[in-house]
Amino acid sequence: RPYTLTQTDQSFSESYLQAGRAIRFCSAGRLWKRAVNGFRLPIGRGREVPEHGNICVAKTILTVDDSAFIRKLLRVTLVGQGFDVAEAEDGVAALEWLAAHDRPDLMITDINMPRMDGFGLVEAVRAERCHDTMPILVLSTEAADDKQERARLAGADGWIVKPFNPDQLASAIHSVSQ
Repeated sequence: RPYTLTQTDQSFSESYLQAGRAIRFCSAGRLWKRAVNGFRLPIGRGREVPEHGNICVAKTILTVDDSAFIRKLLRVTLVGQGFDVAEAEDGVAALEWLAAHDRPDLMITDINMPRMDGFGLVEAVRAERCHDTMPILVLSTEAADDKQERARLAGADGWIVKPFNPDQLASAIHSVSQ
């Protein structure tokens, strides 16, 4: 649906239509969330969001974890870093989300989940041609080398042990996204 993005000094205003992704206005090094009834909220400086002229399209990250608390913690952390976040509570829900939406720029998944664990999810995602190059990070309480090797062989690009540090997460995202 269309919405209006307006520069702080009100000298610039245009309407845009963008399906499925947030559009943010970039001005003087600041990113602004989409305007809602003419009001904008700054989300900070120095965020790594690709610029397209004056419009920034935020990268979308799909987080997959059976813990609502971890999903919320990831959402707060990632949105604070300038990302859009989609969520799924297990591997089955993640596959359903992937089938119904545009490919996210990256997926972060837990390993130990009901219905379909992270290993099965990574293997299923890699088997789909449209998702076979999507970066995948594993975020798990598991730290054993054999689990990490199994995830790598399934197609995961990186591994982070919970609890995570926001800077470590940002660094891992940057590393696998290049």
